[in-house]
Amino acid sequence: MKTKNIIFIYILLLSFSFAQSALKIATVSYIKGSCYIENSIQDKSITPLAGNSIMNNDIIHSKEDSFCDIIFDDDATKIHIDENTRVKILSDNYSRVFEVYYGSVFVSNAKTHIKTYIQTLNNNIYVNNNNIWVNSYRDFDKVVSINYNANIYNYISNSQIILKPLTAYNIFSNGSVKIDNNLDLVPDYIEDESYLQVRKENRNKYDVYLNDYDLIPVYGRETEKRSFDDNGFKLGLTAGTRYMNNNEYLTFGLFPQYKHNNFIVYSKLNVYYDYFLKCSSFDDCEFTESGIYSNWESKNDILEKFHLRYHRSDYNNSFSIYAGEIPQVTFGHGYLVNKFSNYYEYPLRSDFGVNIDWKIDNDFLNFKFLVPSIREYFRDGGIFGMHASLFLSHRFPLTLGLGFVMDFNQFSQSPRVYDVDSSIDSRQIKAFELDFELDIIRSMNLDVSIYGELVGIWYPENIFYFRSDGLMPFSDDLRWRRGTWGVMAPGVSLLIDNKHEINFAFNFNSAAFYPSYFNTNYLYNRSLYYLTAQPFDFNTLGFNLVGNQIGMLNDFAINSTNMEFFVPKELYPILTNKINVFPLRGFSIDYKYNFRNKIEYYNAISVYTQNVGQEKIKSQTYYTFDAKLSIKENILRNLSSLNFYVSNVFFLERDDREEYTFGFNMMFDLPSDVYILFDIGQVFYDVSLNGKRNNVLNSGLQLRLNF
Repeated sequence: MKTKNIIFIYILLLSFSFAQSALKIATVSYIKGSCYIENSIQDKSITPLAGNSIMNNDIIHSKEDSFCDIIFDDDATKIHIDENTRVKILSDNYSRVFEVYYGSVFVSNAKTHIKTYIQTLNNNIYVNNNNIWVNSYRDFDKVVSINYNANIYNYISNSQIILKPLTAYNIFSNGSVKIDNNLDLVPDYIEDESYLQVRKENRNKYDVYLNDYDLIPVYGRETEKRSFDDNGFKLGLTAGTRYMNNNEYLTFGLFPQYKHNNFIVYSKLNVYYDYFLKCSSFDDCEFTESGIYSNWESKNDILEKFHLRYHRSDYNNSFSIYAGEIPQVTFGHGYLVNKFSNYYEYPLRSDFGVNIDWKIDNDFLNFKFLVPSIREYFRDGGIFGMHASLFLSHRFPLTLGLGFVMDFNQFSQSPRVYDVDSSIDSRQIKAFELDFELDIIRSMNLDVSIYGELVGIWYPENIFYFRSDGLMPFSDDLRWRRGTWGVMAPGVSLLIDNKHEINFAFNFNSAAFYPSYFNTNYLYNRSLYYLTAQPFDFNTLGFNLVGNQIGMLNDFAINSTNMEFFVPKELYPILTNKINVFPLRGFSIDYKYNFRNKIEYYNAISVYTQNVGQEKIKSQTYYTFDAKLSIKENILRNLSSLNFYVSNVFFLERDDREEYTFGFNMMFDLPSDVYILFDIGQVFYDVSLNGKRNNVLNSGLQLRLNF
């Protein structure tokens, strides 16, 4: 009986294995010449025709002057098999593997949760949202990645290798890497995907060198040698001028950096000296000086000049940590935390923060941790944020995210920003968000998903606002709430040709809700200085205030005069009579364009209209606008980078600029590691402490030399 059970289990397992191998996974879309299909499990050997099925565990063999194309049933993966090539195809619910015994293949793969690999004798090449060509030899593999960096694992050296796109590399069996300038072995059909063919045709005809990312030929330039081993110590020197804080400065800087593999530590040691020639007339000039800008006075000032980065990743997991200046951070879809930064007003102000991004498997958990300013914890404040997202399953591809942010003291930065003393009590706010995204379509040239985000913000006291219909008495027009909420859902996201991304979502918000509350300049703009000529009373501002509002505003007075205030950003519109006092309905739409990670364009607009119901008043409309253009190196001659951005969050009229940010920066690459840098940034707040909003400009022009 026991023997029969064992035989039965063996037959069952064998049947299951055969069923898996007999599963249709793809179709032959084109054949030229002689190609053959073998499957030892099914004991078959056939000569396929276009339209024939490809089964799991099939081995495809192409002869000389022959090739074939195979496309998977979900349209997410395509493989072109070159002549004299032998490759085995393995597929299950979670991965696709192309085992290349010899020869070359070109694999195109969409952004999908199914992991795709090209395996050779020595290397495992991960393909996701990318096109990669591989030619496998006995001692090395020639690899060309088209769209993005290629992530490769070498079996012999047990190491990870990252290859830049649009360059041919030879990866030897021991894991060593060498750029291959001999492009004769790269097939011509990749011309449709890259500029390698242009390089290949022009290198012997003209005095032209096309760098790996150049879109415009650079005539007469010699080939630059690039080293994979950039570990060690580097030093940069800068000199130039800067305008900030309504003063002009001469600036000198040292930029030391040490790098070891994935670890980088660097410093920005700038000195700004106010020493300029002032002229009242052509023949009446004198030098004036006010000394060194005061950013070297405290331990925090010193700490904020040092920065650290560490990044580690493999095919499934990644871990990144930033200390000092942190990249812009977004939780979920950005309806609560959107492009949060701690270095927007650098070098006028800077902070030492910590940002951790930890991914546990491609299709499992993603965790973010944010502390934008260590300095604040020494000023009875601090901001702390966390976000976690979970991918449920491939059968139901839903990703759920949960975020939390706490600001322990909304006024902790204000005395530093406005340079005034304050006796105001601390104010703590809490916020949560829940986001989701459901994948609908994942194919080669089209991704479609449904998304949304729900946000709640809680304050320590009631927010009083006036919903007036213009009729007496006013006492019944008072409203209050301790928390606000907003919903961005349902939304639809489209990604077309891996270049064009369009997102559209509806918005439903409560009165007094502030979309993208934690945004780019939140750290320095979360409470605003306000000066009034006399203490608040019923009609001080030219419109009605009630006793509850007056008491609420007086709680934010910074001294006993009750004429100087630090007002939280969500309450500042009360002072301009522009606070939203009705529920809002609207929509958000944004468009992103990405060309090979070299040109990026982003534009977004949100429109929110008040739902006044039965009230006999005219509804008002609020807006959010955001745009950015980024050009990376080697697109235009000698231009290393160019960035332009402009944004205004939740404004009613053109002159509402409390959340307005504008910036432009560019860097030119000259011979001998010499660079010219120019930047300009603009915000608006009452830096003069005169009750009027000022245009705060921060701009500089510098010359940099790297050693």
